[in-house]
Amino acid sequence: MSTRFARPISAVTSRYFCVLTLSFISLLEPFVYANKLIER
Repeated sequence: MSTRFARPISAVTSRYFCVLTLSFISLLEPFVYANKLIER
């Protein structure tokens, strides 16, 4: 039973983690760009 439920849950979590990481990077990107402009 546990193996049957473990696979879909891990797939959902990995997909959610991927989306979370992408959104986090897209949120951080403007700040990094602004930092580079400020350093100049």
